[in-house]
Amino acid sequence: QLVALKGIPTLIKHLKDFGNDEELVDKVIDTLVRLSSDDDCSAKLSESGMFYFVGLIDKHSKNMELLTQIFMFLGQSLFSYCS
Repeated sequence: QLVALKGIPTLIKHLKDFGNDEELVDKVIDTLVRLSSDDDCSAKLSESGMFYFVGLIDKHSKNMELLTQIFMFLGQSLFSYCS
């Protein structure tokens, strides 16, 4: 239902608009990790912004906790995509 309501593009827009706010980025990425376990959400995430998520790695390269969250998200997305 989140995909039908266009929630994923909204979350990605928040990341783009407020990408320097590490607390917000952490919360959004945590939400996306959970959403990426759903096949429809995972597909939409792959279409919508994988290039941007990889860019977050450079933007927050000094924050190890946030990097861990980003890599967890990318790993979960890849696992869901390949399953």
